[in-house]
Amino acid sequence: MLEVPGDTDERLRQPLTEITEKQEMLAWLHGQLPAGAGTYVAALPTSVNLADDEVLAAHGTLDKAWTYLLRDG
Repeated sequence: MLEVPGDTDERLRQPLTEITEKQEMLAWLHGQLPAGAGTYVAALPTSVNLADDEVLAAHGTLDKAWTYLLRDG
């Protein structure tokens, strides 16, 4: 199975501290997931190649899940 992180998944890469953005949501998320999930997600690639490199898949853009891709027109 090939996986790429989505925008919420990227939050799992952040340390959970008093100044973490979306701290309440992130604390809840860590409580729902098994130990080590943040480390696992942090190791995921931001893009993957499929179908003998005919398809490139990513969440958002190739380097950042938070960037929206909008088709012009």
